[in-house]
Amino acid sequence: MPVGLDVARWFGVATALTLPPARELPQPVNLEGLRLVPASPARGGRLTFSPWAKQSVGQPGTVLRFTNRETFQRFDVTLDAHGLFPMDFHLEGRLGDRFRVAHVLGGDVGELAAPTENVFDYPLPLPLAEHRGMWDFRELTGPLFGAIRADLTRQGALDDCYLVAALCALAHFRPEAIRDHIEEGVGERRIRAEVARMYGVPADKLARNFGSKMPTPVVVAAYLHGERLGNLPEVRGVSRERLSAAVAHLKARRRKDPILERELVKLESQLDQKAYTVRFFDPDDHGREALVLVDAQLLARPGGDLVYAGMVGGRPDTAEMWLSVSEKAYALWKGAGGYEGIRSGHAAAVLAAILGGTPTREFVSDPDTTWKTLARNVNSLTPTTAATFPRDQAERYANTLIFPSHTYAVMGLQETPGQRFVVLRNIWGNGRVPPGFDELNSTFLLRIEDFCRLFQDLQFTTPLPAKGKA
Repeated sequence: MPVGLDVARWFGVATALTLPPARELPQPVNLEGLRLVPASPARGGRLTFSPWAKQSVGQPGTVLRFTNRETFQRFDVTLDAHGLFPMDFHLEGRLGDRFRVAHVLGGDVGELAAPTENVFDYPLPLPLAEHRGMWDFRELTGPLFGAIRADLTRQGALDDCYLVAALCALAHFRPEAIRDHIEEGVGERRIRAEVARMYGVPADKLARNFGSKMPTPVVVAAYLHGERLGNLPEVRGVSRERLSAAVAHLKARRRKDPILERELVKLESQLDQKAYTVRFFDPDDHGREALVLVDAQLLARPGGDLVYAGMVGGRPDTAEMWLSVSEKAYALWKGAGGYEGIRSGHAAAVLAAILGGTPTREFVSDPDTTWKTLARNVNSLTPTTAATFPRDQAERYANTLIFPSHTYAVMGLQETPGQRFVVLRNIWGNGRVPPGFDELNSTFLLRIEDFCRLFQDLQFTTPLPAKGKA
């Protein structure tokens, strides 16, 4: 065998044995816009990330190591299939702690620091699994309220037609209830919700005198209004003289009590953030009041169009936001913190949660009985929805432009000689309705006989009887 061939083989083997293996470069990681915040206002020692669904951090499967520069504790985490941190991941730490972030196999990524003050971000509901990491939350600048037009309400890419139809009917018959449902700015309701959040106490459980830490939220609200607006608000059940005296006492106490001073400064800082206070009455808990705080961040596509409920044809930064804010708050409250949890439900429960009363579901029967129920509700301005039969009865809807497993808003009734019609709206807002009435606003007429054939039930809320009456 030629010597040269042996040398070549030997040289090749030797080279393979002596050269170090190529090292895989760490995958890029983007921490921009990510902040550490306390995991719970009521529980110290845990830090989490805000916002959760803002962006993809890196490649799925990337392993990162967080090292607390104060305690030297290490926390390893693997990014999920969307390149995001797992929802249950948290860091042990305190306000002011700083964390070095690096690839677990080496290579610095950056540094994150916990805030020095206990001011909390408002929670963002988790998007649907198929939308997570696809779009970003962005803060919109449109007004909360405008004309409150029911004919502009639109369901988005979420199966919550029952919720949007209930809000559409509510806007049509009781627009003042929409305004009472969501409070904008700093009022007594917002103060109660913020104080409850600071101390981890349900808003309806706050005592008239909140221990030794904070005075009653009514007094704090009056105090802050007086400081900011130069006058005291009228508060139901509290005389103006009593409120003025309480505010004067609070001012004097604040100058002498450093703990109260610190808490009020913290609260004032939180109240500088733009937020909405959404009020619900829990029909599953004897109508107990629930206050949900949300900000103006909504899941939006790159062009700004909202992914979930919004207004038909409105520009994202100018359209009124009450529908989107209510849906977001409902997801945080009844959806266990995510939109997935409100994918199905009952319109009657939504109406009872906003108006109070008892959720009522009445099955459609013969035309006369159904017309009587509808006429009673329309005349009494009772918001009502109508639900079609499930998809296994889709044959009912052939060539009707009415869809199974869908909830419509009842907008009124019309009568002509020998004919009775129900006025309905499809909250898809795309004109997919029977022709001949108002396709532009997705509203249509349906003979009561056809309504009874195509619709399964009516849903609304029945007012609770007055106290002392059966």
